[in-house]
Amino acid sequence: MAPDVAQFLLGINYFPRCKGIKLWQAFDRGEVRDELAQIAAWGLDAVRIFLTWQDFQPGEAHINHRALDSLDALLTAAQINICLCCPPCSVARWMAPSSSPIGALIAAGAAGGALHQS
Repeated sequence: MAPDVAQFLLGINYFPRCKGIKLWQAFDRGEVRDELAQIAAWGLDAVRIFLTWQDFQPGEAHINHRALDSLDALLTAAQINICLCCPPCSVARWMAPSSSPIGALIAAGAAGGALHQS
């Protein structure tokens, strides 16, 4: 590559093949290490990892240290650039008062219903 040409990262969103969105609930260090190595071998140099609020802080005064240890293991094992993201749809229930729009959506989902607008 010419020295005056900017390089950009090429990457993908990452969810483990066997765990999917349950990455932090059922973290498997070997699986993650092997899959990140495979992604790097494909020539990609970045992955986006999703941190769900409920997995890392399930209660207002509760931090899930097991999830933090899993994140540390993932970052330590990675031989690739990592972009950490917290999707807005992963807001913890305790953070959204039921009077707020997001709180109403969470309450409707928790009750097994749908939110209807008239």
